[in-house]
Amino acid sequence: MDIGRNKYEFVLCNICNSNDTITLFEYELGRVVRCKKCGLIYKNPRLTEDEFNKILESAPQQINVDVCSSKEELFSNFLKKIEKIKNKGKILDVGCGSGYFLKLAKDLGWEVYGTEVNPHLIKFAKDEFGINIEKKTLKDFEEEKFDVVTMLEVIDLLRNPKEELKEVRRILKKDGLVFIRVNNGLWHCNLERFRKYFSFLGLYPSVLHLYSFTPRTLKRILQEVGFKDINISVSELTKGDPYKTGGWLGKTFVSLVKSIIYIFSKILYFLSFSKICLSTSIVAYAKKD
Repeated sequence: MDIGRNKYEFVLCNICNSNDTITLFEYELGRVVRCKKCGLIYKNPRLTEDEFNKILESAPQQINVDVCSSKEELFSNFLKKIEKIKNKGKILDVGCGSGYFLKLAKDLGWEVYGTEVNPHLIKFAKDEFGINIEKKTLKDFEEEKFDVVTMLEVIDLLRNPKEELKEVRRILKKDGLVFIRVNNGLWHCNLERFRKYFSFLGLYPSVLHLYSFTPRTLKRILQEVGFKDINISVSELTKGDPYKTGGWLGKTFVSLVKSIIYIFSKILYFLSFSKICLSTSIVAYAKKD
């Protein structure tokens, strides 16, 4: 693998700061490793932030409305879970994309805030949903401002998840709640080993970002930054096939497989006393001291 001097960077484990890793597999832009000390899976080396931003800037900026509608039931159920724990108040969605989750929260009476780096998505949220999303970092917010902070499919994209979670804890009110949804590394890393066979069939069932969290490493990083009452479980799935991962087999096939995987993973998680999690995604919530 050719590592460009200025295009890639090597990083230490984001949880335990170790440099003792094992290579799981290589891909076109680097390699994926697992920390021998704590088990965190991450890309190392990885593209520098400047190089990564160049890719983002050149990517198509079309808004996928199918993705919004496919997540409506999922997001609504997340809000129901949150409201069982916290009364309505100020909620911040980090990396909120098109703002659809915040639109649903606003309709339920939450005071909504959002951060997003993509200016096209910021404009879309304002034009379509009347939501003002800001291009801010978490450090820009004052201490103890929010009752709830959500990070939906974003923590594994962050360059320094541990530091960002520290900021989340800082801006949460006392007894505030962080709610996270992320791809399950146990699922995606295992399927990645067989990507060439799936791609031959037109299927792309695995997703790897900068980090790949498992229930154990997600709990560990939340503990490291001082969260309490950590609960991790199998996540419900989006409807249909909004990301077109099913290839020529289509939406119906993907929907059926999703339903089977979700039901099986829920049963297995229950029977194993929350020890075995084979779902494609996991959710976690935890409280600030």
